[in-house]
Amino acid sequence: MSEWPAAVRATELALFVETLTGRFDAPLSAAAQVLTRPADPAGARLAAIVGIEGVLRQADRWAAVVTCDLEPADAATLDGFLAGVRGPAGTVDLPLWTARLAGSLASFDDHAAAVGETDWDADAWDDGTRFFEGAGTPRVRGGRGHRLTLDGVRPGASGVVRTGDLISGGTGRVYRVTADAKAADHNGFVTAWVGPTVRADTGTAALAIADTVAMRPQTDDSARNPTRAPARGRYTIELGEVV
Repeated sequence: MSEWPAAVRATELALFVETLTGRFDAPLSAAAQVLTRPADPAGARLAAIVGIEGVLRQADRWAAVVTCDLEPADAATLDGFLAGVRGPAGTVDLPLWTARLAGSLASFDDHAAAVGETDWDADAWDDGTRFFEGAGTPRVRGGRGHRLTLDGVRPGASGVVRTGDLISGGTGRVYRVTADAKAADHNGFVTAWVGPTVRADTGTAALAIADTVAMRPQTDDSARNPTRAPARGRYTIELGEVV
């Protein structure tokens, strides 16, 4: 994974969840993604042709178009970086310059402090109503489809994550929250609705504000740099999520 040069900032960034209609094949990994509906006969036939049941849940991905308008020194830095990436054969850790968090990430520790609970053991405590305390930070505990399960949330807290938030956890994949989270239950669990599709076991990891996403250049000429007088380079780089 190549880390984007810190000195180079995009002039314009289009970052979006791209819905894949019909079938999409990743050019390097050959991973197949299909968008279908269970009641759609054509979709069912396509799934049969593909022959991979799991691809039915992989119908979207991150896409980005990065535009940079650079002075010669920064242009040289980006030229060198893109030469090292080697087009679609390489990967880029793209900064999310537009990342934000509107939610509160209210943790279970907040609740414990509010109720005056300070008597911990090494790992967890149970006050009889199955309140559990871990690291005190909301965590991703698993996910499927377009849902992530979070725990460690302050019981009753609403809007722990909100529509538009960019979050990560578990495998390190990045998700856009598609609906405000409802109130956490009395065990500190809450469901977050997200996109793109959750593709793999997320494991357990702290919920965090996403600041980068793993992307792959989509064309062999991604380093193309039309330069105009006075010497100033302009880049338009199309990127797709590593799948």
